[in-house]
Amino acid sequence: VAGRSGAPGQAGPAMQYTRPVGQARVEADRAITRDVSAAVLDDDELSNVRDLVITTHEGVVTILGTVATPRDVARVNAAASAVPGVSRVDNRLRVGH
Repeated sequence: VAGRSGAPGQAGPAMQYTRPVGQARVEADRAITRDVSAAVLDDDELSNVRDLVITTHEGVVTILGTVATPRDVARVNAAASAVPGVSRVDNRLRVGH
């Protein structure tokens, strides 16, 4: 697709995410929040992670809550970071029971 990959006619990994504005930004943030939530819930090794609060503002994802282990913190962070459109993850998770 011309213009999306950096050079006309090219497709592939050079594609860049274009930041939406206004109502489109709000909708994009909602989609990011939904996709991050799904990524976390779909990770079978994070089955005890259910009561997280995930919000997105201008591509920055904030995650609040408590998880069982430091490994869970890292896995949640990795899942969120892998979602297209996420510019940064503000991981405020606590380790506890």
